[in-house]
Amino acid sequence: EAFDHEKKVKNLVRGAPDRFLENYEVIIKLLAPIKEHADYPMVTSHLKSARHEISESPTKKGKVVLDEFLEAELSQEPQVGFIIGVGANDVTGVLLPIATSLTYSLSSEKVMVTGAVSSSSSAGAQMEMAVQMTQQSAHEALTMVKNYLQDMDPKVSTARLLGEFLKNYTIHHQLLSASYSVGGPSAGYALAINTLSALMHMPVYNDFGITGAPWTKGVKRGEVGGSVIIGGQRKKIDIRIHYKIDKYQGRRPDESVKEDILRKKEILKIRAEKEIKNRLKSLRRYLRSPAKDPHLSLTEIYKRRDSHWINEMTDPFKRMIQKVRHLKKNGGHGV
Repeated sequence: EAFDHEKKVKNLVRGAPDRFLENYEVIIKLLAPIKEHADYPMVTSHLKSARHEISESPTKKGKVVLDEFLEAELSQEPQVGFIIGVGANDVTGVLLPIATSLTYSLSSEKVMVTGAVSSSSSAGAQMEMAVQMTQQSAHEALTMVKNYLQDMDPKVSTARLLGEFLKNYTIHHQLLSASYSVGGPSAGYALAINTLSALMHMPVYNDFGITGAPWTKGVKRGEVGGSVIIGGQRKKIDIRIHYKIDKYQGRRPDESVKEDILRKKEILKIRAEKEIKNRLKSLRRYLRSPAKDPHLSLTEIYKRRDSHWINEMTDPFKRMIQKVRHLKKNGGHGV
């Protein structure tokens, strides 16, 4: 099997012990160069055989079914509050789609996680710990986002602003996986991005996954939430992958590639944070407006900019002044 250049001999002796014995000397001569393990060639036929054996494994078949299910559940376009977390168990990497929504008075808790369930099996204690850590990560994600947004406008208390806004809301995270022990602290950054996405009503790109434990503060002032970004760029990610491969395989990576990665990262950050600041201003103006509509959607709240909110806040005073002028004009008698 190892010597593809001797197909004639291989085809001749395959499945026929008597022919194998007849060609024994030819085969021994082919194997003569092999003195040590390192001399034995690894060829395509070995990989095909290994893949066939793995594909017949019950564990592998179960994973294939799960992967097919998860791929069907992945978002086909950027959506608000829909991200792909990346986890791992003992033997493989796992995709963890997370769907996050703002729901009205679903629970007394401000943050709720479903889909992460414990088990009564022998591994139940470990799974229970992972579930509890996922719940904690969801709360830490909200704190991290509050600190991140606070850094956007130090003059405004973001904690109070979001507290007032979330007074009647629950942040609901649904983890779309129940077959693997995933979640835990590694889901934290994915939960943080989804929390930010749901609060600011900004869609998350669907061409990347993220993993990592949340950290509610930065290593320096002004770096809170430095790893939290909305979106990603496939080209940027591909460039980074190639750069990392070169670096860890001992090849000297092109430094211009690193500069290009940092430049794209800065552009994405500036673009995202500019929009986030505008939406924070719109949210604050909405909450301060005496004429605010309690049923207005987030899309409408964030779509309105300065001039619209100024008009909405001044309209009641304009109407009052017009009424006074009308009364004066009619000698103090109303209609």
